[in-house]
Amino acid sequence: MRNANRNVVVGIVGVLFGAVALSGCSSDSGDAGGVSLAQTKSPVQLMRNEAASRVPSGAIGSTDQVEDTSIACKTEAADPEGKQRSWRSSVLISIEEGSAWRVANLGDDVAASFVDEGWSLSKGPQSTTTNLLLENPGSAASITLSVTEPGEDGKTGASIRVVATGPCVETDGTDSQEVQQLEKRN
Repeated sequence: MRNANRNVVVGIVGVLFGAVALSGCSSDSGDAGGVSLAQTKSPVQLMRNEAASRVPSGAIGSTDQVEDTSIACKTEAADPEGKQRSWRSSVLISIEEGSAWRVANLGDDVAASFVDEGWSLSKGPQSTTTNLLLENPGSAASITLSVTEPGEDGKTGASIRVVATGPCVETDGTDSQEVQQLEKRN
């Protein structure tokens, strides 16, 4: 039953982002064809939640540092008013001590579950933190899993940061009413 629910959520998010992609979104243009930042916020949050739900609950120590914000798509020099923006939603999943040794496998398993559904995987260099980038041609969004191994010093715990990033859309800028309301800054 859980797989059926997962497929429904991923399907809904895929349809929402498919509509964005079909409406003219292009990574070169930075414009999602009239789609607003508000229209991308919920699908990105759903995608973050779906990816986070694929980490086995028995391995989770805690979830915190949930962040929802818009980010600039271009450099300040290219877009000084920050009008081209995308929604980014993230959560930090701390892995409980007994499962810390297998955090890399946990991250790989989450990524593999998306690959099984047609997503492509790009894996960054393996280090203390390894980034797994998931993209799907039917989605204008992406998912990044930053998998952090436990530190040898005993101070840094194992974790998986899940970051979902939506398409670039046109806004009235970083200080616009829309962006401030979505980020709950006013």
